[in-house]
Amino acid sequence: MQIQPETFYTPQDDVMRVIAAVQTLAKWRHENRGPAYIKSGKRIIYRGSDILEWMDKNRTEPAAA
Repeated sequence: MQIQPETFYTPQDDVMRVIAAVQTLAKWRHENRGPAYIKSGKRIIYRGSDILEWMDKNRTEPAAA
């Protein structure tokens, strides 16, 4: 399962497990960390493009030996 830029995801969607557990995502939102999200009432959704951007920003290159 791949994250699609044009798709919206909830914290409970299986594809979000690639990022973190539902509880971790909630903790990150409380701490203003993690990928950008949209809040509509009590509903939380993540835009695929925001998730991919966040993943790119957190990418680490291993040091060359």
